[in-house]
Amino acid sequence: MTDGDSRLAGAASGPGTARAVVLFALVGLFAYFNSLHGAFLLDDDRFARDENIGKPFKSEMAARPVISLSLAIDYWIDGRNPRGYHAMNLAVHILAGLFLYDLVRRTLLAPRFGGQFDRWAGWIGLVAGLTWLVHPLNTQAVTYVIQRCESFMGMFFLASLWCYVRGAWSNRGRWWFFGAAICCALGAGCKELMIALPPLALLYDRTFITGSWRESLRRRWLILGLLAVPPIAGLLALALTGFFTDSAGTVGFGVKIYTPYTYALTQTEVILHYLRLAFVPTGLTLDYLDWKPCTSLRDCWLSASIVIGLLAITAVGVLFRTAWSFPAAWFFVILAPSSSIVPVQDAAFEHRMYLPLAGVIALVVSGIAWAALRWRPASGRALGIGAGIAIFALGLLTAARNEAYSSPQRLFADNAAKRPANGRVRLNLAVQLFGAGDVSGAEEQLAEAFRLPLQLPSLRGEQVKVLREAGRSADAVAEARKMQQEQPDSIAAAYEYGLSLLVDGQAAKAAPLLQRAADESPGNKFYRLHCGIALMATGRDADADAEFRATAAIDPKYAALLNQTSRRIANDPDAKKSNLRLAAWYADASCRMSDDPSAEFRDTHAMTLARLGRFPEAAAEAAHADEQARRDGDYYRAERIESRAALYRAGKSFLPESTP
Repeated sequence: MTDGDSRLAGAASGPGTARAVVLFALVGLFAYFNSLHGAFLLDDDRFARDENIGKPFKSEMAARPVISLSLAIDYWIDGRNPRGYHAMNLAVHILAGLFLYDLVRRTLLAPRFGGQFDRWAGWIGLVAGLTWLVHPLNTQAVTYVIQRCESFMGMFFLASLWCYVRGAWSNRGRWWFFGAAICCALGAGCKELMIALPPLALLYDRTFITGSWRESLRRRWLILGLLAVPPIAGLLALALTGFFTDSAGTVGFGVKIYTPYTYALTQTEVILHYLRLAFVPTGLTLDYLDWKPCTSLRDCWLSASIVIGLLAITAVGVLFRTAWSFPAAWFFVILAPSSSIVPVQDAAFEHRMYLPLAGVIALVVSGIAWAALRWRPASGRALGIGAGIAIFALGLLTAARNEAYSSPQRLFADNAAKRPANGRVRLNLAVQLFGAGDVSGAEEQLAEAFRLPLQLPSLRGEQVKVLREAGRSADAVAEARKMQQEQPDSIAAAYEYGLSLLVDGQAAKAAPLLQRAADESPGNKFYRLHCGIALMATGRDADADAEFRATAAIDPKYAALLNQTSRRIANDPDAKKSNLRLAAWYADASCRMSDDPSAEFRDTHAMTLARLGRFPEAAAEAAHADEQARRDGDYYRAERIESRAALYRAGKSFLPESTP
């Protein structure tokens, strides 16, 4: 075999590597510049609040070590500022686009095409890579920070195949194959979807290089085996931990809302939806929980017929070794883990199209170029202008879509407008509106959520939390009771029921439930804290203090967080009485977590007591806070505490002119 690298180096097609890198960087920034100002969203809080974010092997994402390390690097550089996390996501996406560009270029320069693309391969690859780079369907994988699991995996997937291709076409392929194996291992450390790489590498080899399954296996059995080891090991690890069979899980045969059959039927509709978004990327949505399952073939016979037909055409193309069959197979093979027979709680997520979209775009761009250059060889300039306009338009759509990610409230409002029957989105939007002080808007969303079917059993827990946040403690108790009856063995259900009773003023009923939660999960600071509050509210001060000290031992910084939360509620003129009661308990607990509570902690406790109308107790606590501040030499704080104490003695609460 001749050295393919030297042949490719001599092909005068495309802008050149240095110019391509600059162009991809500029176009990527054009489409995603406003993503750098995006907020942390949903699952992003798992790492944003994780105290071990800077310790990759102890963080919440430790099961995906490459992602965990990347988050730690962001944290070391820029703390918890979202800007740095978004910048890394964008940099990886741009790098993935470059790999796609050169992979398409090298493929079109393969000997099987007989030189027909030698003049245009680089430009076709450039258009394919740039189109994929700016396509709005990729925003969820790039702009939603924690979905770097998808984009990082996608980059390593493309890099691994790129190294494999270079190794297969080179007389010195050993080091390229080594690079392919390393990239595959790194990709498996991001997401288990790397399992799709070995079969696609084999298919590529047979389609574009050897022309024979037997010859490809004979030559590449070792590297293909090495590529298969990391993703298979990852899948086995998940299987051994019960990930695919857990009845409370979100993936696998324990998912309650689907059977393998109904999920496969539903995915025929989802796949067509994905394809529609690939060609008409409008109506992009974060959450599709309201997607109605197909329970019989009658529900989705048309979509099933179309998808089965596309699969059959692809299979025939693979059988006859057509070039177009590879990107078509790429689409189906990469979607297979999430869009086949293994049920996933959420039928659709747009980030799942990150890599499959690359196959669709490569097929369409190459097909248009092939047809145009075949029938009108002089149409290259017109094609370039058309491609530039399309890339510019897609970039504008991507920038517009990124605006929705600027805040959780904006994203959920956008989602609720597009999919109004999604109860989870309604609940999440209600939480955001409560936090922003829009009580009427939150109540409206909450009412809409309760009119909708309970799409997941786990949503009842979210309903309970939102009802407590809204101050509707009696309704929260009723929903939590249903939750506990549905899941009598669940510690989380017992905790939510107990906490709802506690907030509703039924501490005696709450105490046994919260004690059970604390006893069975002694390392959970939330369970220990609220157990202590229930014990304190029922007069068992010594036992309560033990729980508070245990809470502080689990998280030494938790007392400060409780104080901040209590102070925020105390300063809120519209705070519900149930929330004020909880704030007073939190403030008292933060004081009891140490032998010598600070003046600030005592002052916060006094403020919460006053808001509850317990003015004598508030004045007495303020006096203790004043004394503590003077002992500490903080006379400015002491004067402010004394002025508030005067209000308490006069039977008045303190509220600042503007809520902090």
